[in-house]
Amino acid sequence: MKIDKLTLFSTNLSNQLELYKDVFGFSCIVETFNNIGFQIGESQLWFEKSTTYRPAHFAFNIPYPSIQKAKEWLVSKGVNLLTFEGKETIEFLDWEALALYFKDADGNIVELIGRKRLDYSWDGIFGADDIKGLSEIAIATTDIESNFQLLNGQTTLPIFSGNFDRFCAAGNDEGLFILVNKNKKDWFPTGEMVEIADFKFYGDHHFDYINGKIVLN
Repeated sequence: MKIDKLTLFSTNLSNQLELYKDVFGFSCIVETFNNIGFQIGESQLWFEKSTTYRPAHFAFNIPYPSIQKAKEWLVSKGVNLLTFEGKETIEFLDWEALALYFKDADGNIVELIGRKRLDYSWDGIFGADDIKGLSEIAIATTDIESNFQLLNGQTTLPIFSGNFDRFCAAGNDEGLFILVNKNKKDWFPTGEMVEIADFKFYGDHHFDYINGKIVLN
């Protein structure tokens, strides 16, 4: 599943601009009073100015062998890594993946994930260019099945992991919707309460997620 562009809402555009452009070194392709946008690998990540905001979770794919160098790169940028059971590098055996987590300037939970089944080339030195593109966006809901069926009706969407009760990852290694029942599951890895975050999605699917509702485009 391909994620071409993701737009999140922000009350803190100036700090997000500093983090993603000045600290991480991503190419800024849009910078206006109301919007900022970045080209990150094959995807675009945009932030739209808003007076209200709830934290989201999203992820980027990186080369699987680069996880340690990616960790060192984040730390060199002053990023505080999130931990799970005392570990900063978190392994997902069933997914054949390794992941790092941190929060951005808005408090979004951002993940860098290396998936063994994706064969990205890597020269042994990690930098912004080794972040290959967006690979996940979480959809917080109270009805996983209904949201899945809407998305599956627009473009066929395989279930990658989980079920319709509390957690369902839908898509493939390239891109996933992480559908989470906010009443039954907390954010990983922080254990914080899941909130419904608005966003706009462009890729193999096209929709807005506003106030907990999918609006197909």
